[in-house]
Amino acid sequence: MKLFSTAVLVLLMAFMGNAQTVDVTFQVDMSEQTVDPAGVHIAGAFQGWQPNGTPLTDQGGGIWAVTLTVDENTNYEYKFINGNVWGQDESNLSGCDQNGNRFINIGTSNETLDAVCFDSCTLCAPPTVDVTFQVDMSEENVDATGVHIAGSFQGWQAGETPMTDLGNGIWEVTVAIPENSNQEYKFINGNAFGQDESVPAACALNSNRQIIVGATNQTEPLVCFASCTVCTVPTVNVTFQVDMSNETVDAAGVHIAGSFQGWQAGETPMTDLGNGIWEVTLAIDENTTHEYKFINGNTFGQDESVPSECEVNLNREVVVGDVDQTVPIVCFAQCDVCPPVEGCTDSSATNYDPAAVSDDGSCTYIVTFQVDMSQYAGVFTAPEVIGTMNAFTYGSLVLSDDDFDNVFTGTAELANGQYEFLFALDGGDAQESFNGSE
Repeated sequence: MKLFSTAVLVLLMAFMGNAQTVDVTFQVDMSEQTVDPAGVHIAGAFQGWQPNGTPLTDQGGGIWAVTLTVDENTNYEYKFINGNVWGQDESNLSGCDQNGNRFINIGTSNETLDAVCFDSCTLCAPPTVDVTFQVDMSEENVDATGVHIAGSFQGWQAGETPMTDLGNGIWEVTVAIPENSNQEYKFINGNAFGQDESVPAACALNSNRQIIVGATNQTEPLVCFASCTVCTVPTVNVTFQVDMSNETVDAAGVHIAGSFQGWQAGETPMTDLGNGIWEVTLAIDENTTHEYKFINGNTFGQDESVPSECEVNLNREVVVGDVDQTVPIVCFAQCDVCPPVEGCTDSSATNYDPAAVSDDGSCTYIVTFQVDMSQYAGVFTAPEVIGTMNAFTYGSLVLSDDDFDNVFTGTAELANGQYEFLFALDGGDAQESFNGSE
């Protein structure tokens, strides 16, 4: 009898020594719980129901996990514990329990169980906010599979969350993430780990990026792949020109404002090249599109009204390439070049002459001079005007009194400008004299 019992024991030990095992990852979502300072544990038949024997590890995002090696083809019961003693274990598992416990039928393959909500038969559903991530790939050769993001908020699945190419090297994705949570993540140039970025130590946590998610939607600042800051974008020189020949230019000069300089009305003055042409050359990021306006002065309100035929959002538009360029010259507040001057176009002057043009092409004006001689006691034939318009030459601008009322008048065709003059009599017999206060 003793010999038989010993043989059975030897056979049983041999059988147990050959038992096959698998790895099972257990996960629990504690996002709706206040986690005990002792952490989270699991207890079950596979470890002798010891409440403090098997701690789980915090994965971030409220998820705790542990991977255990257990016998294959076996049924186990177990529970999660918010702490490390009985009384802190789950107690509301009706509908998914076996003898008041969770249970699992182990097969022959490794497996990872879903992250169930603590003390619940279902997944947790914490409130989420939309978080937008952006990465600049302009300094990288983007993989054929595109750009992805992986993080604690999506289980660190390298190929699960693709980003969208917005152009100009910018990739973006918006992800729903539990509010008021701390997350870690990385950008991936491709869809597999090994293609993930090396986050610089200056902005890394556990070699990853970190985000603190609040209670409202948010957008993370744009960063360069594998960098803590924005990329250095190559620039090209873009020359803008505007023809102001149809305008009276403001004393502050002409300025340009646009998306390439923050829409600052008085920040970017243009240079007067003469003949009404004003110009400025700016360094602008290559392969970008911008809106802009010319300003006759240095404040908004003096900016041009861009005609509908050539406006984008009421502004002009320039598409910047990867080489220096000059934008075609345009007339202020027009889509094309200014029309050639034919006569005078300054109709704001009450006495402008639409047919009169001076030798240099500028408008000229008909100016009427008048002098009342009724109080003059001397003898004279006719008064005349001498001044800077005729080099103070006598006889060139003689006045007349056609209606005999002692008011003598005469006209002259003058270009726009400032002039000094005096009334004189008969070729210099007499002329006006003023003291310094008149």
